[in-house]
Amino acid sequence: DAVRILHEMADALAYAHAEGVIHRDVKPENILLEGGHAVLTDFGVARALVESRSGGRLTDTGLALGTPGYMSPEQAAGERHVDARADVYALAVVGYEMLAGFPPFAGPTAQALIAAHLTATPKPLTDTRPEAPPAVANAIARALAKDPNARLRTAAEFRDALGAGLAHPRDQALRRTGWLVAAGAAIVAVALGGALMSRSRGAVVGVDPKVVAVFPFRVAGAEAALSYLREGMVDLLAAKLTGEGGPRAVDPRAVLSAWRRAGGSAADDLAEEAALRAARSLGAGRLIDGGIVGTPTHITLTALLRSVPGGVTRAQASVEGSPDSLAALIDRLTAQLLARGAGETEQRLPSLTTTSLPALRVYLAAIGLTSASGWIGSTAYPRGIALAWAARDRLSERDRTILAAIAGPHYPDPSSELERLAARERAVAAIPDGADAWYWFGDQYFHWGSVLGLSDGRQRAAAAFQRALELDSTFAGPLEHLAELAAGEGDTAAGRRLQAVAWAADSTGDLAKYLSWRVAVTAGDSGTVAAVRSEMDRMKSFLFNFSTIAQLDGVALPDAERAVTVMGNQASTRLERQVATLTREFLALNRGRPSVALTATEVLRDVELNPHGHLWRTILDALYWDGDTAAAVRAARELARSADRPLAHDVAERSNQYNDMFVLEQWRLAHGQIGTTARAISELRNSASPRDSASTVALNVVRAATLDAMLAAAQHRADASASIEHLDSIMQTGPAAFFPAHEEKNLVVARLRETQGDLKGALAAVRRRVYFLGPALYLSTYLREEGRLAALTGDHQGAIRAYEHYLALRSDPEPSLQPEVDRVRAELAKLVGEPKP
Repeated sequence: DAVRILHEMADALAYAHAEGVIHRDVKPENILLEGGHAVLTDFGVARALVESRSGGRLTDTGLALGTPGYMSPEQAAGERHVDARADVYALAVVGYEMLAGFPPFAGPTAQALIAAHLTATPKPLTDTRPEAPPAVANAIARALAKDPNARLRTAAEFRDALGAGLAHPRDQALRRTGWLVAAGAAIVAVALGGALMSRSRGAVVGVDPKVVAVFPFRVAGAEAALSYLREGMVDLLAAKLTGEGGPRAVDPRAVLSAWRRAGGSAADDLAEEAALRAARSLGAGRLIDGGIVGTPTHITLTALLRSVPGGVTRAQASVEGSPDSLAALIDRLTAQLLARGAGETEQRLPSLTTTSLPALRVYLAAIGLTSASGWIGSTAYPRGIALAWAARDRLSERDRTILAAIAGPHYPDPSSELERLAARERAVAAIPDGADAWYWFGDQYFHWGSVLGLSDGRQRAAAAFQRALELDSTFAGPLEHLAELAAGEGDTAAGRRLQAVAWAADSTGDLAKYLSWRVAVTAGDSGTVAAVRSEMDRMKSFLFNFSTIAQLDGVALPDAERAVTVMGNQASTRLERQVATLTREFLALNRGRPSVALTATEVLRDVELNPHGHLWRTILDALYWDGDTAAAVRAARELARSADRPLAHDVAERSNQYNDMFVLEQWRLAHGQIGTTARAISELRNSASPRDSASTVALNVVRAATLDAMLAAAQHRADASASIEHLDSIMQTGPAAFFPAHEEKNLVVARLRETQGDLKGALAAVRRRVYFLGPALYLSTYLREEGRLAALTGDHQGAIRAYEHYLALRSDPEPSLQPEVDRVRAELAKLVGEPKP
């Protein structure tokens, strides 16, 4: 019957589509049965669209029209041009629901439903209905593809794909003799019952009885201050079920996401079947849920451990006591469940973990700080890491693994980015259901893939972010980066779907506006770009993102300038003014406006927290970024008064002196002054903990190697090639300590490699650039050198891309740099005019 209805609805849609009508609201409520035949009704949405095109504004808003539970991803994303494939998708949702008994996507709110359509992967239909003919299950799966291009294109194709599952769709005689069918079915059921039961068990082969999903507890009549335990029990019990000597809990973030998708909320619990389905979707072979009742002085916790599927109770436990003894109560509740689930007495079960509740709270707060800190330069990041590290001895092995992935395997000493990547890879291997673990793994590829020489870094990042979103469809970090990747690759369809998820999660937030802008820039949607631009004055976050991504991707540079202006206007504290002014300085240098950058640098003298920062940047800007040379001469003269003094005893002052000498020696070497460089190298190499901080020592290793390679080349030493190779090998690891301190060193490597005649090595060096982690330092120089070296090594397309990006940045330079821009433009014209090799 289900397949017959699908056939008849597909026929109806095929006719409507042939007449140029897209229904846009196919759902069970719009399918009526008339004389045993299915009839499609209510073309109201299609009619409203026709009327809007004749003068209304309905389609100009990007409004998603339809019913959330049956809405195609492109409808949910608000795309204006939706075709027949949207109706095919909706009909497939109806078919899935008829056969499975529940829809392929669920959520407590319309926004959550839309997010699920955009990001979630439905469980295969045969997991629930293993007897469904393969042709039917495959047709529905193909029609549910998120990308319209991967979907069955027409309703007729969908109907025909269903064909093998429906032998006689309109055999009225067979319907009239339904009692014969019923009798035959009974006989077949007796003969094949065992086989069907076996197939049913095989459908859930993916669940693991050693994996437990802990769902939120019901709270009834308990002290109001304990209401946090509804969802808090997920974290508290998961911290006890670490897999060490017993079962392992599914990552709490993934559990809560699945629970909410299935209909759970602050006010609503899941029915038993829905809870079991949600647990099964997580691969859990066991489910724990329960209840909390009590008073301000006494609480009772009860819990059930059930098998998945089936829901058979394996153990139940109950503990009571004072709310002040919650940590002990959780330990006792966990021990009871484990002991009784294993058929043993409670006395024979050792404690699963010694993690205390205070340590757990500190750890969760710390991880929350690091996840919410935005980017690694935030002050919340080191604070969160320090809190977590202080509690590490009382954490489970699982929690220590994720901590090492975030902080670095050598914390509190710094780690190289290659070592961080390995640590994050270990984390996803150990915690495959951890959304956070997958996010940090993808984040490493996203920011550092190019630095580590990984040509497929962006693809690996996208795959990891997608996995994180599958586990938690509301996770903002991977959502943002996936949309940025999609827009950067020109995939506007995927970008719009992700943008819609952001709007569903927070329709008034700055993230949604930022992603709308980025996708619209790629799509050429000038209306949306203008609308977001007009709101920048009222935005409180993501202004830095507008500025930086525009430079990194070479798009919408006027919007980058507007964002920087708004940052300056909004700055009220000294730190905010410093960040805004630095951002203006860096943008001006990439745009080819050194005098504007110098003005910003002078302003920073009064607001910058580091007293020598403006001197360092003035010199480095002149060396590597077309900065003002006369100002650099003055800065070098001033810096020499500090750099040539004996090292101070104060740690912070000595750290500044190390960078003074490093920057000054680069300036001197560039101008043929090599007399003081050997002494500086010796000072840098002799720094050591505990006299100097671990990060300073790590920085000095790279600084010394840089100066040694430069000096060796300047002196034409016999070991010059070895010194350059040593520096290059360090840079290929993404050396320890925060990378902007190293950002110019790959330019140094490239220049030195070129002096050795190694053009390919030089090109590889200029392509090692951090992506979107702090400002786009020296980007215009990197691009110009990349274009030149790519052309010299025969990579014409790479040269064209780099030169086009450079010219986008420097579309309106100051007169002093116009000749250089004209030269690049002429080189580009020459490359474009040449035949492809």
